[in-house]
Amino acid sequence: MIKALFLNKTNFIELNDKDKAKIRLQQIEISTEWDRMEYALQNDSLWYFLTDKKVLTTRIDLIFNLISNKKSNDDDFFTFRFFSEKLKQEKIKQVWRDVKQCFQTLQEWYEDRKLYHKIGYLIATGFGINEVYELKNSKSKKEFLNLINEKIIEYLPGDDLDELQYGSPKIRPILLFHNVQTLLNNKNETTKFPFDRYKKEKWDVEHITALADQPPKSDQHKKDWIKEILDNISNLNLDSSLQTKLIDVQSDLTKFDEFFIQFIEAFQGQGLDVNSIDNLVLLDSSTNRSYKNSVFPLKRKKIIEREKTGTFVPICTKNVFMKFYSTDVEQMTFWGEKDRERYLTDIEEVINSLKNSQSA
Repeated sequence: MIKALFLNKTNFIELNDKDKAKIRLQQIEISTEWDRMEYALQNDSLWYFLTDKKVLTTRIDLIFNLISNKKSNDDDFFTFRFFSEKLKQEKIKQVWRDVKQCFQTLQEWYEDRKLYHKIGYLIATGFGINEVYELKNSKSKKEFLNLINEKIIEYLPGDDLDELQYGSPKIRPILLFHNVQTLLNNKNETTKFPFDRYKKEKWDVEHITALADQPPKSDQHKKDWIKEILDNISNLNLDSSLQTKLIDVQSDLTKFDEFFIQFIEAFQGQGLDVNSIDNLVLLDSSTNRSYKNSVFPLKRKKIIEREKTGTFVPICTKNVFMKFYSTDVEQMTFWGEKDRERYLTDIEEVINSLKNSQSA
C-alpha cells in the first residue's frame, strides 16, 4: 500500500502531461531504490541487529514506521495515513529523500563496529529501535555514543554482581554484555557478535558445572550417561573408589542417583554456590540439551566438537571452557573456586571498562 502511495502519479503534479516520460523515470527511480533497500534488509545480520521482529509484510516497513514514529499500540494503518498526509504537504523528492536518509543512518550504524555492538546490545535487551533513532536527533556522533553508553549502563549491575543468582532477570543482559563488549574491546578482532543467531536460536543461561540435584531421569538416559563417562574415563582422572562405584552402578541403576551426586561433587569445589553468576554462561539451547548433565571436561569436549561443526559458541563461553580466565591451566577437569574468581573478575573488569570510559 505504501509503495503504491509513493508511486502515485499525483505526487508528480509539478510535471505537466508533456513530461510523462519524466514522471515514469522518477517512478522507476523510486521503485528501484525501494527494492534495493528491501533487498538489503533481507540480510538477517542487518535485520536482527535492528529489531527482534521476525516478520513484517515487507522489511522496509521498519523504515517508514521509524519516520512516522509508529508506536506498538497504533493501528496497522497509522504509517500509511502519516505518509498520505505528508505527501499532500511536501514534495515527493523531499519525502523520499527522508526515507533514504533514514535507511542510510541504519546502514551506517550497522557498518560502524562500535555502534553495531552497542546499539545491537541495547535492542537485544529490549530497547526499541525507535528509541535509539530518537536519541540520534540533533546530536553529534560523540554525543549520540555517550547517550547509548548511558542507556547500556542502566542494564548493568552496581556492586551486587556476586550476589546475583540463576533465574534473576539481570543475569542474561550481563552475560550478553560480557560477550559483546569482550569482542568490542579486542581491537584486533574483526568478527561481529551475531545478533541474528542470538535471536533466531533459543539461548539459555546455563550452569558451567552440572547440578547434583538434576540427575538423568529415565533408565535409558542414565545408561547413556554412564556410557559417556566410560568412553571418556581416561580423561577424567577418577579416583579408584569412583571407578569401582561406576562399574557397580552400571549393573544396578537403583544406586544411580546417589552415585551421580558423589560424581558431580568430585568435579566442583565443595560448598560453592552453583547458582551464582561465576558458574553461569550463555549457550544455545541445542548445545545445552546435549550436555546438561555432563561434568566440566565432557562439556568442554562437546563445545569444541560443536564449534567445529559450525555451531556458534559465544566468546566468553568458549573462554570459560578453554580455561582462558584461569591461572591453573594444567587442571582441566573441573571448574573450581579460583577459576570462578577469575571469571567473575573479568566480568567486572569488562563492565567497568565501559563505566570508566563514561566518567573519564
